[in-house]
Amino acid sequence: MVVRALLIFLGLIFSPLAFPGGEYIGNGGDVLECKENGRVTSIELLDFYEARFMGRPYTIDLGEESLSVIEKVEIFLERIDRVDPERGERYRNFWSVFFDEAQIEPMDLIDIPDSGHIGVPYGCGIKQAAIHREPIRRTDKRYFIDQSFWDLLDNTNKAGLIIHEIVYREAYNLGHRNSLTVRDFVSWVTSREFSFVTSFVFQEYIYKNDLTFQSLHQGIDIRDLHITRRHPNGMPEEAEVLPGRDVFFYYKGKKLEIDADRNYDIGFHDNGHVSYAQLKFGESITVVYSGQSLKVDGFVIFYKDGNLLNGDLVDPLEVSLQGQSVTLKQDISFGPNMAYIIGADVLEAPDNMNFRVVHQPEAMALETSSLRFNEYEDVIRGNLLAPTNMYFGGHTIRGVDYFNAAWDWGKTFYFSTKEDSTIGVNGQLINFQSGRLEFHTETATLKEGTVESGTILNIRGKQVIIERVPEYDIYGLVHFHKNGIPAGFQLSRDTELYVRGDNGAHFFRRLSRVGIDSNGFVVHGQLVSPTNLNYGDITVNAVSEFNVNSGSFETEVDGVYQLETGVSVKTKKGDLQFSEGKLLSFDAHEAVPMEFQGQEIQVMQARRFTFDQFLRFKSSENLVLLASDGFYYRYPAGVTVRIYSGELVEPGSTEWRVPRGG
Repeated sequence: MVVRALLIFLGLIFSPLAFPGGEYIGNGGDVLECKENGRVTSIELLDFYEARFMGRPYTIDLGEESLSVIEKVEIFLERIDRVDPERGERYRNFWSVFFDEAQIEPMDLIDIPDSGHIGVPYGCGIKQAAIHREPIRRTDKRYFIDQSFWDLLDNTNKAGLIIHEIVYREAYNLGHRNSLTVRDFVSWVTSREFSFVTSFVFQEYIYKNDLTFQSLHQGIDIRDLHITRRHPNGMPEEAEVLPGRDVFFYYKGKKLEIDADRNYDIGFHDNGHVSYAQLKFGESITVVYSGQSLKVDGFVIFYKDGNLLNGDLVDPLEVSLQGQSVTLKQDISFGPNMAYIIGADVLEAPDNMNFRVVHQPEAMALETSSLRFNEYEDVIRGNLLAPTNMYFGGHTIRGVDYFNAAWDWGKTFYFSTKEDSTIGVNGQLINFQSGRLEFHTETATLKEGTVESGTILNIRGKQVIIERVPEYDIYGLVHFHKNGIPAGFQLSRDTELYVRGDNGAHFFRRLSRVGIDSNGFVVHGQLVSPTNLNYGDITVNAVSEFNVNSGSFETEVDGVYQLETGVSVKTKKGDLQFSEGKLLSFDAHEAVPMEFQGQEIQVMQARRFTFDQFLRFKSSENLVLLASDGFYYRYPAGVTVRIYSGELVEPGSTEWRVPRGG
């Protein structure tokens, strides 16, 4: 059975052909056969030969030669699972029925000119090894394979045929009628280099080569979209409708058209379900809430499980809210599983109805537009009819005209105020000006507020005077940690403060904004004069500005520091970055030897950005490096090279793409 199934997959390289009378034949599967003195010296899957012939930088690798064909196919399936689990499951389903869909025996197959190859070596020829055709009857075979070719293939080539067939079966359903794309795909996914490929790069390839199922995203044809952002697993996150395309999607069995005339985006969750879309005028979705059927239209938002989150009501909806009968209109939002309403505009309510507001001792008079609720029907966001005092965590917030207890995903309680408020912070009463006040929801302590110039704070025994620049509101804001320690502010004068990780206090420049950790130590700021700072086990010389959270220092003198490899670097003054006492980012006076992709490179400049995990460097010599698209590129000396995904460089820094070893 195993041999029978594997033979089937010589039909992996196929395209349609018809007899003169119009009878459908199918697609051909080809191998490269080489002879010498009439004897066969080698036979190879066309996919593998073509990759070498075209100069593609692939090293075919499906494990040790001693592995069985089934074990080699499993290696391929595991690779696909890593970058696209849904596609991996689909391929496994195709693999599971191989044995029942093949006729494998010696046969003289009709040559089908579908390969589109350019040339072959002298003494070699392309041979028809298999034919694939879609079954007409349920009992028909799908693949017809010449066993005389199959028996000459080694296990890697047999596995390659199976992989080709798995991929082409999907591609055929997507409208592919020759195997050019499939052959390139097979040589790529069976290569050693594929182990470096990320989900994002894989999905870009799938998208560009029309290997995406039309029905993958609720019936949306991905080829009608320009994908502008992807999720980490490679699934589209945001997309634009291409000009002139009509795009539809299905929701609970109903076909809905997207408004593509006004350049609206469409969003997707990482499981492929639509996350948001603008419905075309006249389209609507029918849902059931609390036993009532209602319609929504306009801009609609969905949860990951497909349930409606937000839309515009087509007709007013009468519901019970806080024990009162009210009529809702326009924008409406639902909690998970549509179990309760979390947001709505109120069209009609009982006269003088006050609303129960989260954390407040009494009901309050609110505007009835854009209200948001929690699962207990307490209002968590709204506008007050008139400025009113509100309360939170023992604090009185004066003259509130707007509040939002769900700010920053519920981590912050936000107030907009028309009056100043005096708030206790870390045992000190501070006057905060009207504007914005934010509190940590978890601890009910102040998170952010605007103070007057001259406000005095005490930090680890040091007196700090705050400066406010009126035209820049951000410079009047003071941020606080949950324990009440100030986290960030602007200095009114040169001020001495303690630095985290250093042995003493240092003076920070007037009007500079400093950051403080929850223990009261400075983590970033500008120094009055260049100062030596201790950072872990090293001393960084003549520092003018720093951020110890990222290990970044601006220096005013040259220095000598060590890389993780132990190599000493003579650095130029300027930006330096360290991690655990070892140098990461620098400009060097002399080229520094570093190892990358198994070769020694001479680096003059390196920049590492920890927030998105890539390294940028300039070499003093020409380099040929493997990029994330699977090709090698030549990078001239002095060109900036960006590394990401650990060991891959970013393609496109130079347009000279070269084959492996070129």
